[in-house]
Amino acid sequence: MMSRGLQLWNEPVFTDNFQMEAEGGAVVGIVSDGELLLTTEINAALRQYKGMLEELQKYNTPGKLRNLKMSQGDAISALSARDAIARAEDLVSLVRNVQSLTTYLAEAQGNLPPHHPWSNAAAAARRTLIDEVRRFGRGAAGARPETAMTGDLQRLKNDYIAAYATLHREAVLGAGDDERRRGLYDDPRLKAMDAMATIDLLGKNTGELDGWKEAIRSIPTCREFHEGLVASSPTCPSCHYRPSQRQTSSPAASILANLDDRLTTLHANWRRALRSNLESDAARASLANMPMERAPVDAFLAGSDDDPTLPAGFANAATTALRGLEALPIQVADVVAALENGGLPCTVDEFKDRFDEFVRATMRGHDPRGTRLTLERSVAQILAAAD
Repeated sequence: MMSRGLQLWNEPVFTDNFQMEAEGGAVVGIVSDGELLLTTEINAALRQYKGMLEELQKYNTPGKLRNLKMSQGDAISALSARDAIARAEDLVSLVRNVQSLTTYLAEAQGNLPPHHPWSNAAAAARRTLIDEVRRFGRGAAGARPETAMTGDLQRLKNDYIAAYATLHREAVLGAGDDERRRGLYDDPRLKAMDAMATIDLLGKNTGELDGWKEAIRSIPTCREFHEGLVASSPTCPSCHYRPSQRQTSSPAASILANLDDRLTTLHANWRRALRSNLESDAARASLANMPMERAPVDAFLAGSDDDPTLPAGFANAATTALRGLEALPIQVADVVAALENGGLPCTVDEFKDRFDEFVRATMRGHDPRGTRLTLERSVAQILAAAD
């Protein structure tokens, strides 16, 4: 096993491939970040002890033993080689015994952000452990026993599980909050907006509603998580959450609450937009010609903008009343690009001129009297607003 090289926490235990430090063409030292442990000493002891055993095999009878010629120094040297071999065996056993913990901790380091306090503690523990193992392999004085090293690693693992659980519960919706998220799919405000989206005037403005739905779906959820799930593997097997890959710093529950509030705002804005257009001269003229169909529209106009429900038949009646009005969607990014064209900062007059030119260009081919402008936002912009 030593001939193949021992690995611990993604680093070789033996440091034979060290770099030499030269000065003026002469070697003056070894470049190393920590303790050194070379296989040359162990290999020399192996060769010496093997040679002694092979030599002793010749003296397999009492008579032959009389011819054995071995000095006290030879015996002491052979016993020292045997001790080095025993120490190497203990080293292999130590590395094997702590390897499962260090493999876990190595993956755990990749899971947490580098700036997390646990990551700093793990980096320091890794350096300490590898240096201690190398001192142990050399038989250096003061080397700690295996139980002490294992205890430190287990405590580090326990700290990781606690840190990971905290980050998981912050970034991923648990069972309770996921129930709240699922409840929004049946929320009367959302059902009302889905109905209003079928109205021709608002039909081209569904990008923000679609973005809100995508944002609510994109919040990570894990209904099964508990600390025991990461006892054998540092990554949650249910949702595979890795804090180092998280894109936002806001708690998932806060994002959910903000999207809930955003739904209220969108719902009220859509109702206000419909109210304003249904009270326009063109819509009033249409309503005057549909006495049998206008009841749902009248009920809507009599209600408040925070009413989460719509009168039965409202969507069809509103579509008929608003026929002839066109919704022209504008991407928020296009507005920003137009205002930036020419450079920023700029004067107030330049800013107004750029906006007016953008509106004129957008309205070419459209009747201003029957056109209604609306802004569309991307999913990323909606998520950023909820963050």
